[in-house]
Amino acid sequence: MKTIKYAVLLAAFLPLKSMASADSTAKSYFYVAKQHLESMLSGKEQMSYEEAIYQIENAWWQGGIDKASYKASLDAHTAEILNFAVAYRDSIKLNPVRDLLETKEQKIEKYKKALVNQAIYSHITDTLVFLRGNQLAARQPFTYSTKDPFGTTDWTNTQVVHLLNKDNGNCFALASLFKIFSERLASDANLCTAPGHIYIRHADDKGTRFNVELSSKHAFPGTGTLETLTYTPDEATKKGIALRELDIKQSVALCLVYLAKGYEYKFGIKDDPFMLACAETALQYDDHNLNAMLLKAEVMENGLVKQNKTIVQLGNEKAFQDYQNWIGHIFSYGYREMPFEMKNIMIKGWTRDTIVTLSQQDHTPSRLKHATLKDTRYAGLSWGLFDEEIKTKPLERYSNTVFDTKKMKVVAFLKSDVLYNQYNFDPVVFAWNIDPLAHMYPSISPYAFCANSPIAICDLDGRVLVFKGNGADVDRAVTQMQSAVGDFYTVARNKKGVVTVVANPSAVGSPSIKQQTAAQVFMKVADPNGKKTTIGIVKNSDKVNVGNFETSQIDIGDVQKYDNIKNTSGSPTVYSGSGKMIHEIEEQYQKQALGETSYPKAHKQGILQENAYNGSTRATNGTGEQYNISQLKVGIPYEEMTETVTASDGKQVKVTQSYDVTNLPQAQQGATLQENLNSVKQTAP
Repeated sequence: MKTIKYAVLLAAFLPLKSMASADSTAKSYFYVAKQHLESMLSGKEQMSYEEAIYQIENAWWQGGIDKASYKASLDAHTAEILNFAVAYRDSIKLNPVRDLLETKEQKIEKYKKALVNQAIYSHITDTLVFLRGNQLAARQPFTYSTKDPFGTTDWTNTQVVHLLNKDNGNCFALASLFKIFSERLASDANLCTAPGHIYIRHADDKGTRFNVELSSKHAFPGTGTLETLTYTPDEATKKGIALRELDIKQSVALCLVYLAKGYEYKFGIKDDPFMLACAETALQYDDHNLNAMLLKAEVMENGLVKQNKTIVQLGNEKAFQDYQNWIGHIFSYGYREMPFEMKNIMIKGWTRDTIVTLSQQDHTPSRLKHATLKDTRYAGLSWGLFDEEIKTKPLERYSNTVFDTKKMKVVAFLKSDVLYNQYNFDPVVFAWNIDPLAHMYPSISPYAFCANSPIAICDLDGRVLVFKGNGADVDRAVTQMQSAVGDFYTVARNKKGVVTVVANPSAVGSPSIKQQTAAQVFMKVADPNGKKTTIGIVKNSDKVNVGNFETSQIDIGDVQKYDNIKNTSGSPTVYSGSGKMIHEIEEQYQKQALGETSYPKAHKQGILQENAYNGSTRATNGTGEQYNISQLKVGIPYEEMTETVTASDGKQVKVTQSYDVTNLPQAQQGATLQENLNSVKQTAP
């Protein structure tokens, strides 16, 4: 199987590492990018998060990102997402009942946006399979850069362009890609920031907003979890600098911070006026931007430390007094930098081996010093490794600064701590993989409306639709399915009869409700229990009347006759070959994949899907049997069957189905009737 890639062209001569010669030409790209971001924020240029990300990354690459291929890559990914979102639409949820609080249109809009966000999430976190020509091709999920979560070893790990090319990046890159897709598809997903972390927040189909982690699959942490694992006091959340949802202007302002940090890691400069200007501009448009606050503090601190003076010597300098006031400002908003010990634990990860090792080394907080950590007993989200109560200490550390919280004064500058594996922990940028308990609560998610299911396309582990029979007959069945879904999906089968139904990313426009209904039925045969749906395809068999529930067969000859109904009723035609195909596949899905042994119940579900496709109403009673059928005896039993159906115009029509009996003598002796469908006509009642 081939792997799908949508690569972005980069200038080959540019260095991949973050350190480079600080020449004026290279720096000029950063000044140009800053000017573009300022123009967006001031209203001189159109606000676009996608463009903001392009500008800051292109600056780092010294203008080396080919914009056409960058856009083409995003276009291809976006087309896949949109087609999957459309394919997964539920025709029932697209026709909701109005209530006192919301109109029908408002409910549909919420559902569509939630479905797009679910499609984006699946696109980023799941393996997806497509049909390319006559071959299946897979696109692997994007992954989290566990070895370099901050991007301080290789700054490209923070970049969307690196994510598109290498399928790997940190939480800023992953969240930015989600935001770009959401911006393109108008799904109202926003960036959210916490100390050291960035994630996505969007609404489900009911309007309830959820936090969405992209570095941990199926992780949707609540406020308490995020506060605990990012070392965020309640005060910081209440004052609006942490766990905050960003609008588009705030998101673009955040890009100024990443522009400055890219500048730092490219040129190895920590106190450049350019970096301070980026922080000041970001704060001008978003004064609660914690990352910009910390960036400003970092630049000011490095400028003071570089002087190699004592605190007493610096005390009367305006730069020192400004810095001291700024740290006091950050402190007053409730921000407390994560303790050294907790940083080490977070850098090392959340494996059980890490927990056992650290607990044996007595890295637990003092009040839990004598706690016994067993496999079956843990003390909170941290598993007992650090104190989850965040209390202000007499001395708080901010980067290399020691701050007296009672006197509100800077009292010392310390050397940088050496963290686990000598990793550079940068509090200004984002890194964390947050939710270690996500797997315990899979149902609590913004995707519960679609059963937390990634978009069903084709599962190579046996969960497939299989047609068996004469090759020409099977081809006719595949053609009938293709007719039902139109050009928005591609239906194909391999030599073993395995049928695939995949979205067509090159299709223009949107599929109709009928096409969506057909695709929904056809694609869901990849059921969560991993059971095949195997159907025998025959043509003009006197033992199969359109479909046979017991023998799991479909008569494609009978099915095609419903595309040639003689209609003299004056109303739209109520039946179709595609509708019958949907009906019979749904019946077999109920039987084989879901284990439904009752024909009436499976038949009822088939009728409901057939109705949804045709737009007509073939009524059923409580058991699924048609209650409005009368069987006419014309010379021989069951030669004709009529039923009353409500057409899409609301009028009732009569449908007559005529059969040729092939075993009349045996049937007269009590044998099971064998017959072939001859014709179908629709008349006024």
